[in-house]
Amino acid sequence: MERRKSRRITVDLPVNYSINQKARAINLSICGMKLETGKFLTKGTILFLNIYLPDEELKVIGEVRWSKSRDHGKFVNGVEFFFMDSRYEKKIKKYIETMADQPFTIALEHN
Repeated sequence: MERRKSRRITVDLPVNYSINQKARAINLSICGMKLETGKFLTKGTILFLNIYLPDEELKVIGEVRWSKSRDHGKFVNGVEFFFMDSRYEKKIKKYIETMADQPFTIALEHN
């Protein structure tokens, strides 16, 4: 049974968390995201996230809900957003609506 309350799309977006830790968002919704990291994140960990959309950097606070090991020393983590400026919420909604209408998602490079 599907428990999600909001639309979720597959993405490949750069994310920084905590003190300049690099990660990738591999899916995104208005309520949270699946985050690929280089280390295991403990359930309940609070993350200060910078999410890089094509036209803007969004600052969001989220909580790790789960973490699983992946191949090649990577981990996937479910992150639920619990604080987000209303401007950023609107940007994410617009991005999801725009990308959901695209036949594929283009990766965004960020240095």
